[in-house]
Amino acid sequence: MTRITSEISFRELVSSGKIKGRRLQVLEDVCRNPGTTQGEVVRRITQVNPSIKERSLTPRFAELVNRGLLLEQPARDCGTTGKHAITYSFSGLATIQQQVKKPTLLTVVKVLEKIAESSGELSEKAKIALDMIDRVI
Repeated sequence: MTRITSEISFRELVSSGKIKGRRLQVLEDVCRNPGTTQGEVVRRITQVNPSIKERSLTPRFAELVNRGLLLEQPARDCGTTGKHAITYSFSGLATIQQQVKKPTLLTVVKVLEKIAESSGELSEKAKIALDMIDRVI
């Protein structure tokens, strides 16, 4: 189930026009289905629109992870391929990260506090914060 804060963050990101095309399709599907695998996302999107090729979707996962929009989660058996695969979830930090061009340490501290309040999961999200700190220092 998607948290309301993630839903709000996603809507802000889409309305800003900063994400579109295949990236948007992938991100939208992951937001609706947190903890999903790449194979499951590709299957759902291509079932709705068979003209979309798998090869146009799969590279978008790494791009969205690198931009801090998706988080890699623990692996599980994929319902589509049957293979053990990484799962993905929307980071919820997308709008914070994109609005701050040159983050201050205060911003980083606030982000870390927000993460700790929301879920306590600092592993992947902490990497985003550390990246922000590196840009400040």
